[in-house]
Amino acid sequence: MTMSAHKASNAKVQIAKNGPYLVSGNLPLAKQTIGTNSAGESVKWIAGHVYPAQATYALCRCGHSA
Repeated sequence: MTMSAHKASNAKVQIAKNGPYLVSGNLPLAKQTIGTNSAGESVKWIAGHVYPAQATYALCRCGHSA
């Protein structure tokens, strides 16, 4: 599902210095993985875990999280 499929008029992203992205606005949050073909080309999104709805999320941007 794309962002345009949701009404996000009150959505907000704040970038904390040396910290996470703070996302608010009751947006849905789900993990997706890029699917590839036999040549290694990106061809689709594969749906993953859907997280429980929250008013605000803190999303790590350091690249070291598992």
